[in-house]
Amino acid sequence: MILRLWQLAMTRFVLFLFRTFCCLEVHGTEHLQHIEKPFLITPNHKSMVDPFVVGAAILQARPDLSPLYFMTKDRLFTYPGLNLLLWSLGAFRANKKKGLDRSLKTPSRLLHGGAAVMVFPEAHIVPDRLKLGQGRMGAAALASATGVPVLPVSYYSSNYLTVGNFLLRRCRMVVRFGAPFHVGAIDPQDLEPELDRATAGIMQKVAALYRQDEPQLRW
Repeated sequence: MILRLWQLAMTRFVLFLFRTFCCLEVHGTEHLQHIEKPFLITPNHKSMVDPFVVGAAILQARPDLSPLYFMTKDRLFTYPGLNLLLWSLGAFRANKKKGLDRSLKTPSRLLHGGAAVMVFPEAHIVPDRLKLGQGRMGAAALASATGVPVLPVSYYSSNYLTVGNFLLRRCRMVVRFGAPFHVGAIDPQDLEPELDRATAGIMQKVAALYRQDEPQLRW
């Protein structure tokens, strides 16, 4: 309950902040109207603020979906104070370089418990506005193993989000939601090729949304 109320309060703050200093647009909220937890949220990754902006856009349209959870860098949990703030906002460690099973243990538990979880398929920030990164297998593996629907999301910013750009340039920022879909079961005997195909399918849907704001996308 505390996490839910805190996230909803932060939703108002985040939206106020980014609508004051940026030109924030949110499209495709009709795709949120009938989705129910558990589900997996799969945005592209352009900056450190992505989970907060995407999460706020979701909770503005559907406050009942709170709390949301999201995967973030292990290194950020090493800073005193910041680690508590991230934890209080629903973040959990990525456990990078510890194997796929270890990395997916927490999000899998959350999804099995009925939560909405955000995982970035690219697995790292790709700051180039004209480019998306190569998808990693984690999101597809989670979606297949848990059977939850995937909500594809694109996050676009007209400028790389530095403090100066945020305060002075009034960047155009766009969040677009696509239609939820299921990855489907994956044959363990053909695991890697099928996970590659499922990962490409997720990224294709994200890229199709992103191209509505950046037609010159290279991906």
